[in-house]
Amino acid sequence: MSAAAEMLTIDLTGREAASGITGRLRNLPLRWQFSLLVAIVVAALAVLVSVTSWQLRGMVDEQNAESLHQSVEMAVGILEHFHAEELAGRLDRDTAQARAREALDALHHDDAYYFAYDRDGRFVQHGGNPQMVGQSVSQLRDAEGHNMLDAFQRAVGGSVLGVQHAGFVEYDAARPGSTAAEPKQSYVRLFAPWGWVLGAGDYLTDIDARFLRQQLMMIGAATLVAVVLALMLAWQSRRIVGNVHAVLGFAQRLAAHDLQAHMSLNTREEFGQMASALNRAVDALRASALRDQEQVEQLRAAEAEQEAQSREIAGQSERIQQAAQREHALAEQLRAKVDRIVVAVETAAQGDLTVVSDVSGEDAIGRVGEALARLLKDLRASIAGIARNAEQLARSVSTSREVSRRLSTVAQDSSDNAEQLASATEGVDRSLHAVAAATEQMNSAVHEIARNVHRSVEIAAVAGSAADKAAQLVDKLSGSSEQIGSVSRVITRIAEQTNLLALNATIEAARAGEAGKGFAVVAQEVKELARNTAQATGDIEQRIEAIQADTGEVVRAIGEIRRTIDEVNALSNMIAAAVEEQSATTGEISRSVAAAAQGSAAISSGVQQLAGSAHTVRDGATETATAAERLAELAGEQSGLIRRFRC
Repeated sequence: MSAAAEMLTIDLTGREAASGITGRLRNLPLRWQFSLLVAIVVAALAVLVSVTSWQLRGMVDEQNAESLHQSVEMAVGILEHFHAEELAGRLDRDTAQARAREALDALHHDDAYYFAYDRDGRFVQHGGNPQMVGQSVSQLRDAEGHNMLDAFQRAVGGSVLGVQHAGFVEYDAARPGSTAAEPKQSYVRLFAPWGWVLGAGDYLTDIDARFLRQQLMMIGAATLVAVVLALMLAWQSRRIVGNVHAVLGFAQRLAAHDLQAHMSLNTREEFGQMASALNRAVDALRASALRDQEQVEQLRAAEAEQEAQSREIAGQSERIQQAAQREHALAEQLRAKVDRIVVAVETAAQGDLTVVSDVSGEDAIGRVGEALARLLKDLRASIAGIARNAEQLARSVSTSREVSRRLSTVAQDSSDNAEQLASATEGVDRSLHAVAAATEQMNSAVHEIARNVHRSVEIAAVAGSAADKAAQLVDKLSGSSEQIGSVSRVITRIAEQTNLLALNATIEAARAGEAGKGFAVVAQEVKELARNTAQATGDIEQRIEAIQADTGEVVRAIGEIRRTIDEVNALSNMIAAAVEEQSATTGEISRSVAAAAQGSAAISSGVQQLAGSAHTVRDGATETATAAERLAELAGEQSGLIRRFRC
């Protein structure tokens, strides 16, 4: 068998096995499927806890290494502080190193302590065992007999966590007050100015204990989650299986054609919605069956009623045939009467009103014939009267046409005279209005000048007050600048005291050990703040001196502004008096022109009314003449129509 055939056989066998397992899982009862789901969730949580524990161990080791690094770096900061005091000449080296050792000894707590040795490999500080000070580090051996000095020197020969001449060392050491050696991890770093190697460590058993506590907490939380999930899945499985059995029983009743079946699931989830939908479907089927039964009964009743109607229609058909014969005879009689009436109407329509209708009787056609005879008689009398009236109307129209022509001529003359008078009056009125408008504009300009002059006087007064206030404010500014100078000197002294307090806080934080790390950072920030405050205070003093120098110049400039404002105020008062006299003169001219314009407007209005009346009379005469012409035409047409009839 070839390799490809073997691979195909293996693949098919694997698929059959997988499909067989899937089929067996699908055939399991729902309770067993939910139990299997719970087992899978618990197994997944166990795997998650195992992976997390492995990651947690790495995190604990990293946190411990970072803690040792921060602790040693804080101690190096203390050494740098005292080294700075040495460089500043405030302390000699021996005193600075002695105070540094005291600060490191103060940081000793529980099993955590600092140790340091010099270039000769001798301990200069050992917080766990002060008796080791002065002894050589090379005398120490770990459990395997290795020289500790060589291990420390190899560590400070490299770099770690971005720090040069630093590293981690693992070895066996006894706890303070004990002789039993335990595994320990230390972080060491070289302090080059003094040639010291500074270090601190933590016992691995303590690290393991911290890891174990966190691991137990994580396992407890995972167990609690697993129990809660198992209980929730068990409750859900029981509820879902119960709902599935209820749906199954309902489906079996429907399969047995039981339309009275009803499913009660008082839930709002999918099962409840499905039960509600199935109940509505059954109700619809039941209602449809009832409607079908009612329709069958209605069809049977309709068939019986249709048979009865067929018998009744047969009897009515015979009666209708007899009535049709009688109606045919009556129709022949009516046709003869209608023919005679049609002949009479056609003759009258041709203009011969002498025709007479001889149709009469009690029926409708007879009454129509009698009415036609009366209509022809009345029409002959009306035509004769209309002919007489038409002759009289023609004579009246001729008279009205002559009167309208004379009236139109008189109205046209009156209209022309009124228009000439209106044109002359409008010219006078336009001239008066132009003079009034110009006078009004001049009066407005004078008033505007007066308002502006008064406003300039007020502004000058306000400007003078503002200049006085500005002078007062400049005096206050000079005094305030002197006060600010005093305050800046006080701030300088406060910054110096703050710097000393920050130094003391750094020493106290070093003594507090692990708990004082954050306080040491704050002390460093306070020291930096004090330095910045001192610099800012120096800048403020320089700016205050510049402000005081400029204040004198501002006072002299304000005096010049005050004298200029007084001169402007005097000139504005003189202009205001002259403008008041001019305003009175232009007001009198404006009132006289306005009175003349009102009289001209009244004359113009009367002339326009006269012209309008003349136009109205002329238009009325024209309309009268037009109406007379139309009446003459109508009278002619009426006479022609009357001549068509023969009475």
